[in-house]
This record gives sequence, C-alpha cells and structure tokens, in this order.
Amino acid sequence: MTTEERIQFLRQTILEQLKHAGAYLLPDSVLLAAVKMITRENGLNVREQINWLESEKMIVQVENELRIVKWKITDLGRTVEI
Repeated sequence: MTTEERIQFLRQTILEQLKHAGAYLLPDSVLLAAVKMITRENGLNVREQINWLESEKMIVQVENELRIVKWKITDLGRTVEI
C-alpha cells in the first residue's frame, strides 16, 4: 500500500467510524482506539488525519465543560467520497 493509499484509508476509516456513531458524539479516545485497531496505524498518524479532516470541515471537535473532547461528522463529511 502506498503512502497516499494509506492516508486515504485512514481518512475513510475515521469518517466511517463517525458515520456509524450517527447523532452521537464519539469520544476522542474511542475514535482513536477504533481507527488504530482497524488500520494498525500509530496514534500520531491517526491524529494527523483527524486534524486534516477537521481543517477541511468534514468533522468537528466538541469540548464539554470537563474538557473532554468528542468528535462529530459534519454534513460535508457525510457526502464526501475519499
């Protein structure tokens, strides 16, 4: 698998996990663990792709008063084909 294919697979996996969560906010640790388990990538590579998807407005970070980070897919993220 080339580097570009690996990146695309990571992005697709992140989006799929958030799509499966539906209307629920997925805790950061749960999203990270699920994607790492499926892709067998290290946390740094997964985090880079989460940050990229957020910068492209495909996912959004929500932080509550306890500073717990959760993620949600946006409408753009639902419609994008990677």
